[in-house]
Amino acid sequence: MEIIIDGYNLIFKSKELKSIYKKHPEKCIEHLCELLSHFGKDVKFSIIFDESTRRPYKELKSYVTVNGIKIYYNENADEFILEKARNSKERCLVVSSDIKDVYKPAKKLKCDRISSEGFLEILNKKREKIIKRTEPKSHPLPKPEIRFWLRFFSRPPQKLANIKLG
Repeated sequence: MEIIIDGYNLIFKSKELKSIYKKHPEKCIEHLCELLSHFGKDVKFSIIFDESTRRPYKELKSYVTVNGIKIYYNENADEFILEKARNSKERCLVVSSDIKDVYKPAKKLKCDRISSEGFLEILNKKREKIIKRTEPKSHPLPKPEIRFWLRFFSRPPQKLANIKLG
């Protein structure tokens, strides 16, 4: 599946991404790409931005790849999104809250569509699952073992050197 994202539309619908973008546009886009990379290798992402002076990757002409995600800059991002959707060889999902210029025309192209807000909800749920998977599990010690270690470490260092373990 290919997911085509209206870049600025998505960033400015997210408080987190918008605050990062205001200070560090390049870091914001890298952070977004990091979040998207958790979708797996079966999903191809294209993020489309309007060509502008605030463009963080100024030295590039057409696109850059970050974490396997293609980032495009175009004079008319809305038209470019629809062109990519029209030319997609596989099922595609268009992410935008721009109802008039992107969302409705993508529907006519028979593309799946989701608002930027809806997509951000999915991203946040995915992030929560990843955090839960990677959080270390707590294994509390039994009280007798806690008392043993408290007594053990409360001894002066000279006495600890003489203790034989095992």
